[in-house]
Amino acid sequence: ILKLEQVLEKLENLERYAKAVDEKVSSLQAKVDCFEAFKNKTEKKINEPEEGLDFANTERESFKLKCETNQLRDEKLYMEVYQRQENLCFLGIKEESSMEKNAREVLVGFLKTELGMENADQIEIQRVYQVGKRLSSNGKPQQIIARFFKYPQCEEVMSNARKLKGKKLWHFAGPSKSVEQKTRMPLIKIKTARCQSEVALTALAGHYFIPIYLPCFKFALSMKGSLFLIGCLNLLPICLLQEMYSTLKVENEWKKQWQGKTAFSHGTNHSRGVLIIIKDQVDFRLQSLKVDLQGQHVLLEALIQDSPFALLNIYAPNK
Repeated sequence: ILKLEQVLEKLENLERYAKAVDEKVSSLQAKVDCFEAFKNKTEKKINEPEEGLDFANTERESFKLKCETNQLRDEKLYMEVYQRQENLCFLGIKEESSMEKNAREVLVGFLKTELGMENADQIEIQRVYQVGKRLSSNGKPQQIIARFFKYPQCEEVMSNARKLKGKKLWHFAGPSKSVEQKTRMPLIKIKTARCQSEVALTALAGHYFIPIYLPCFKFALSMKGSLFLIGCLNLLPICLLQEMYSTLKVENEWKKQWQGKTAFSHGTNHSRGVLIIIKDQVDFRLQSLKVDLQGQHVLLEALIQDSPFALLNIYAPNK
């Protein structure tokens, strides 16, 4: 009986030990599961920057390819412009139903009679062709396009354009369609006044600045500070106004009417300078402003939509 009791006691001890081991194994399994979850979470956090880095690299490569594509497109456009610099277009040359002359003879006759170029026969023309329907129902003459061998001869023809004043005849350089599409901007009609002020307007279109050249335009700036061309300026997100003779009162009035950000740059002994007007939706941050002693050169360094730009204004007197 004693031995049997000892055996039972040992079995009970063994059972208690087995239960303790089982509890430890269960605790260890829970720790392993927790560690596994932590490992998976850590791996996920490690992979996220790698995936983000891969995405950033992809975006960078895409941006690089886009820049290279734009550069190639600009180079192609430059080659088109370079190849067409000897081209001239002639409009309004009257046609006759009985005319059997070819386009070259018609052009030479035009140069002699209308432009007074007696040496028209000696001008070397590479190719002449007509565009459009001959003797169309609307009475519109065919357009003649000529390509000259030598650019100086092309310039000589262009210099005689003043002789066509008052006539329904025109001739001009023939740009490519790509150039026309890139430089086409809406025409802005503005009233003229006595107060002279040269103005250069620049419109933000996509990622490019397309300058609008407005020659011989005059704008009226009243002494009370009213700016009557504000309606036209509202069409553009950024405007650069050159040769501004303004007072502090006028500048404050512009700021109030425009309801945007403005930056002024002036010379040391003149009020001459550049006025920049920016609408609120455009991110424009002026970084630096440099002006020479005579106030003839104004250099503005700015960030526009987080892209760096250097805006240089050079003042040159009319004389």
